[in-house]
Amino acid sequence: AIRTNEGASYLNGQFYCQCGMYLLGLIKNVPKYITERSKIDAEMEEIQVEDSSWTENFNLKFNMVYEFAQLVFLGGDPAKSKRIFEALLKVKTDPTKRSNIYHQLILLAHTSGNPMEAFTLFKSQMMDLGIPEVETGMCEKETQKKINADLLEQVDLKIREIPSIPDLINLSMCTDPRQILVTRALESVTVLAYILDPCLFDFIRCHTFLRVLQHGWVGIESIMFQFLGQHLPQKISREFSLLGLECMKLTRPDSDINTGIHL
Repeated sequence: AIRTNEGASYLNGQFYCQCGMYLLGLIKNVPKYITERSKIDAEMEEIQVEDSSWTENFNLKFNMVYEFAQLVFLGGDPAKSKRIFEALLKVKTDPTKRSNIYHQLILLAHTSGNPMEAFTLFKSQMMDLGIPEVETGMCEKETQKKINADLLEQVDLKIREIPSIPDLINLSMCTDPRQILVTRALESVTVLAYILDPCLFDFIRCHTFLRVLQHGWVGIESIMFQFLGQHLPQKISREFSLLGLECMKLTRPDSDINTGIHL
């Protein structure tokens, strides 16, 4: 019954989004409430992303289509959701909106069992943000190993220079929008890289640490910091792991997370 109610909610959401898109001129056909997804008119998917209708009420139209794509995914049609998100990438918009689309496409690739596609999307997102290939973690393997070795040396050097690892939690929050988007991109493939691409994983955990020192916290680096301590002596490793848990509180101040940290 719960699953049925959830499915009905997603269909309701899709229907109302379609009504909004029709009124905004983004789709041609009058929406009809249909409970069988297979009967939805194919033209309903042909969202107009390259015509003049986007010149007015841009944010409203973008958000309407974006929310619709998410509802389609939650309603159990990832292929259709992917087509809509890919269409949205053709719309000229700001870096934050483009990064949100990439994030959803990476999630879709991951949950659909296409990890290589997720990595390709990640690299495209990084380069879309103006990050050179040598800083994406996705270079040719031998080149990437050399880059990682250099990063690891930098990390070891910085750790020796830090009087107290717990004090890192007192670093300021990052305010540079571009750097926040880069950190979000790195976080989106961290677990996937841990499982399938050790070279990219080593890059992410080292690069994230150096980015925090340079730009401040974003608040989503928790898992990267917990992974970072894996190659360090036990005491320091434990401090980094617990620091990662403390990081979770930066964007969740009302959380009931209790790390019991006594460093």
